Amino acid sequence: MRTLFRFTLVLLLTVLVNNAFSQNRFNPNFKYKIKGEKSEYNAKDVYDGTKKRGIDISNIKNTYGTDRYPEHVEDHGGGKCSKEEFIQIFKIFRDAIGHKNYKKLLCTSDVVAIYVVYYPGGKPFEVRFSLRGDTIDKISMDYFNVIEEEIKRNHTVQKLKSITDRYTSIRYEYSFDNLDKRQFDSEIVQLSKVE
Repeated sequence: MRTLFRFTLVLLLTVLVNNAFSQNRFNPNFKYKIKGEKSEYNAKDVYDGTKKRGIDISNIKNTYGTDRYPEHVEDHGGGKCSKEEFIQIFKIFRDAIGHKNYKKLLCTSDVVAIYVVYYPGGKPFEVRFSLRGDTIDKISMDYFNVIEEEIKRNHTVQKLKSITDRYTSIRYEYSFDNLDKRQFDSEIVQLSKVE
């Protein structure tokens, strides 16, 4: 009887320790996982009534939706970024997925929203995605891993450096049925002509 009790206790402790310290534990805000060859993402479907509109994905290594996510994050939606930063994130996305995949998205109703959470001072902390339409069927999961790495390596929001001492979340949203609709100070950004 003692042996069975000890075995049960050790097994329970092992499970608890693995769940507490595993970076790959399941995030309760997501419903399932999607795997690429080199990456894995937590995912949840997004519905408009009963119709599926798209999918939200976050790298399994991210803290979003867990107790490890920063306690105070200022959410600025699509605000607080400059035209240059909006274009820079677009170019990182476009270049990471390649010309062939980019052409698949053009003139479709697909929308890609890239959420970047920044450390205080403007350096990227983590990146997650919200994909509307059929984007997930057109682009391999591994490309999103590349996009995430490129943003973390090559992007800093200059405007945030003097504005905040908190983590900040900014959404960069790109609609492929009209890439040229975003305006900054009444100036239309023509993403379709960005080289």
